[in-house]
Amino acid sequence: MFEKIEFKLKDDIDFERLKGSIVTSYGREPRPILTYYRLGDPEYFRSILPDELPWGSIPPLQVQIAEIRDTVGGHLLPHIDHNISACANYYVTTGDSTTHFYNLKEGGGGFVYPGRQSANIFTLDQVDKVAEFKAKDSDMFLLDVSEIHSVETPKPGIRRFITWQWIGVPFEEVRRSLKQNLK
Repeated sequence: MFEKIEFKLKDDIDFERLKGSIVTSYGREPRPILTYYRLGDPEYFRSILPDELPWGSIPPLQVQIAEIRDTVGGHLLPHIDHNISACANYYVTTGDSTTHFYNLKEGGGGFVYPGRQSANIFTLDQVDKVAEFKAKDSDMFLLDVSEIHSVETPKPGIRRFITWQWIGVPFEEVRRSLKQNLK
């Protein structure tokens, strides 16, 4: 479901410099809003990367910049990511958030997010929590986002992260390919 990766960027991060144009956004107030951005300044991004990356034999397909904005403190509903099978999230600021993973309860069907074809959003009464982690600022975690997961934020704030994403490569394959010295 998830694994912490030993990884640190070189410098303090100018997050606004990393953000490019919006790729997509999910949610609406008063619930949290998750927004993905294209990489805005690739040269700056390369300058803050460490000399060695942890990917091993299976590099990610893409990298995006992301924010979860929460004006009241709450829950980004349990969901399965569309198209992304695994991601490595580097948390610039966590907003004191917790990431939860779930199993679907019997009879829990979820619902379809507008503009999508398959159910991937669930209410808390449709799922059973099976695991969780609370990242700190500058932590990196590899996540199996083909599993039901959510983000809970206890107070208003913004969770900012850089996400390296794999499409069509199972989490376990990505996990096994990580360089051993960086696990």
